[in-house]
Amino acid sequence: MYNIVFCFNENNKRIDDAFEFTSRTDIIEKEASLLYYRRFLTEILQGNREYVPVKMLVRSRGELHVLEIEKINYIEIFGRIVAIHLDEETVEAYAALEEMEERLWDLGFFRVHRSFLVSVNKIKKVSRTSLVLENGEELPVGKTYYKKVKERLEEWYTSL
Repeated sequence: MYNIVFCFNENNKRIDDAFEFTSRTDIIEKEASLLYYRRFLTEILQGNREYVPVKMLVRSRGELHVLEIEKINYIEIFGRIVAIHLDEETVEAYAALEEMEERLWDLGFFRVHRSFLVSVNKIKKVSRTSLVLENGEELPVGKTYYKKVKERLEEWYTSL
């Protein structure tokens, strides 16, 4: 079994052992766009569907939480506390929303309001003032964010 390791650039962002494959391994050591990585993974996944979830570590009230990225619906900021809303729980941590946005951008999260980051994979529908998630929750879309929301959705889904 082989692992694919993504090595990112100056911000030292990376995702280790995100996917496991039995067919072949490739190491990408160059700067590339999200579209490149998605096409690369699509090619590999056509022959093997085994998946190991991407996770992130969050410190909350003296405890460490390992969160599966795909279970995060959205992230909300209250002052200096971010509330990470997952499928079955909410985890609160001290962090800046900008930091979370930077960490999760390549994984499909983006800002829809000054107080909210949303997973593109959890969005069911969008209007000028709000969006509805697959779980039925409704979140506001900021006036200055609507155009960017449309562009991000179009970019994400047309690059598949």
